[in-house]
Amino acid sequence: MKKKELLLLLIVVTFACFIRLFMLSSVPDGFNQDEASFGYNAYSILKTGKDEYGRVVPIVLESFGDNKLALFSYWLIPFIGILGLSEFSVRLGIVVAGILSLIITYVLVKELFRNKKLALLTTFILSITPWHFVFSRYASETMLALLFYLVSVLLFCLWFRSNNFYYFLFCIIMLLFSTLSYYSSWTPIIFTICVYSLILIRKEKIISLIIKKIIILSIPIVIILALLMSSGRRVRQINILEHSNAYPLLQEQIREDQLKFPINITRLFHNKLTFYPSFILNALSKNLSFDFLFLSGDKPENKFSIPYNGVLYLWLSPFLFIGFIYLFKKKSIEFNLVLYGLIFSVFIGSALSVYGSESQRSIIAAPIFCLVCSYGILTILKHMKKEWIFVLLFLIYGSLIFYQIANFNHQYFWHAQVHTPWFNNYGEKEMVQTLELLKSKYREVIIAGNPYIFSYFFNKEDPKMAQLESDEIRTNELGYRFRVKLGDYLLMPLDCPAAGKLKTLYICKGNKIPKNSHIIKIIRYRDGQPAYIFLEFMPQVSGETPPINLNYMTKYGIISDQESINWLREDQL
Repeated sequence: MKKKELLLLLIVVTFACFIRLFMLSSVPDGFNQDEASFGYNAYSILKTGKDEYGRVVPIVLESFGDNKLALFSYWLIPFIGILGLSEFSVRLGIVVAGILSLIITYVLVKELFRNKKLALLTTFILSITPWHFVFSRYASETMLALLFYLVSVLLFCLWFRSNNFYYFLFCIIMLLFSTLSYYSSWTPIIFTICVYSLILIRKEKIISLIIKKIIILSIPIVIILALLMSSGRRVRQINILEHSNAYPLLQEQIREDQLKFPINITRLFHNKLTFYPSFILNALSKNLSFDFLFLSGDKPENKFSIPYNGVLYLWLSPFLFIGFIYLFKKKSIEFNLVLYGLIFSVFIGSALSVYGSESQRSIIAAPIFCLVCSYGILTILKHMKKEWIFVLLFLIYGSLIFYQIANFNHQYFWHAQVHTPWFNNYGEKEMVQTLELLKSKYREVIIAGNPYIFSYFFNKEDPKMAQLESDEIRTNELGYRFRVKLGDYLLMPLDCPAAGKLKTLYICKGNKIPKNSHIIKIIRYRDGQPAYIFLEFMPQVSGETPPINLNYMTKYGIISDQESINWLREDQL
């Protein structure tokens, strides 16, 4: 690598580091429960060799019953071990994974295309594009899966050129790590294994070597099947066919026939075999839509959503189109089949999710789209003959680029923290800190919901204590698990009771409180809505007007100290 090339790459990487480390602890606002769960389980494994449920060196974290893959927690262990358990140390782990993925992207593109300009431009665009930027600051296993996947492809390319078996072996190990990082990486991984196998068969001449390497290649698929059989709950929880409006819509079609047609005709047109594929293709089209890619991105209720921004900048859209056209014209049929097949495999995995179009589940496509955009940009520059046209377009288009990047940063660092903030677990740290100050004044503390992981995380709870408390669990119909107790505190499965006990601190959520309550403190989201309300029940009804964005319940009451229950809903009074 020449000095100029190294210097330019260093500038890109340094800039990427700066924009990812800037305000890392406070933005995204709030510390999500998944971030806290991965971080605390890493802390627990570091201290005891067990997760929060007492399982020794787990592959899957039971967590809230969502069966997260555990590899991300292992990745976080050195950061927590050196810096301690904090928001910064947990998010720093993902920043490092994101920066490494940029460096690997540069080396991979250079290896594939033998084009330094294309490699550098792809790396730069990837470093600033919302898709990669957002997931390089949020502690999610997604970026780790992307990193291992890119390393695997790079090692496979190096094996293809050198025929060094160790490159091939570590290529499969990296693919296995990606498999053990994130569920939605499984569909592109299966496709990639098929591509590896075809290339292997064409390259190798000795049958015994082909069989040996295909057996090694099949290891990630064996792991996927084993995980599906042993810990397939998460796949069932987010399966679009089990937990969406697909089946009710099919039933509606059957009812609308109103017995006017023979049953065989109804079954011919309205059955799972014909209806579900069209339903999945509809979800796939939304994942690949212009709106998702360039205008709106994730749904507003998604914690990764940035208001009025797609996962790619709008100014990249013409270059993406041109890039696909010229790659189709210039590259081989095999190259284009792999390119489009990989994109399809990424987005079909996202389409199978009940949550629909999500940037998190399709992150592996981010480097691909940035590569195609970069190819389109360089193609246009190559065909631009007159210098004055280039200067004019650069000034006009450069202003648009600067505006869109500035607007994204404004939306990300401010509006995303105010716009629908209730999906980001804002206020959890302040709730835990306030509770520590108030708990000694009350006989008992009762908390709404299931914020146990935040108490463990911010109080740096002894993992052995957390493991002991994991015995008392309640489970809902989807298999999600909720703790009944948190130390000396009780956890109630409702936002706020209509009746409660005296001298007991209730930590409520929502915007409805009982009339006979005395509010001690309100923690609010940035838009003014209440996140947590600290209150206690009083013998008499409060004559005060409820605070802004809060309303009184119609019914209210007091529970006697002799009663075994600690809360009642309105419909129970």
